Amino acid sequence: MAANQIRRIVIHIAGLDAHCSKELDSKLASLSLDPLPTLELERASITRGLTMENLDEYFPQMASRKLLLVVDHQEK
Repeated sequence: MAANQIRRIVIHIAGLDAHCSKELDSKLASLSLDPLPTLELERASITRGLTMENLDEYFPQMASRKLLLVVDHQEK
């Protein structure tokens, strides 16, 4: 089996809600990729109940595996 070439998934959308984030968390954590990609959330996407302090509640599996990051992306 070839090594996984996907290293990160970057999300920069407005308004990621709790249901959507938990479903995404579940789908990503269940991928049969080795290693699993890192999930990067653009800081501007953290709205509608998401805060820096409660991200692990919205993405529990990715956070527990230390695969959840918050980043600041700059438009070029």
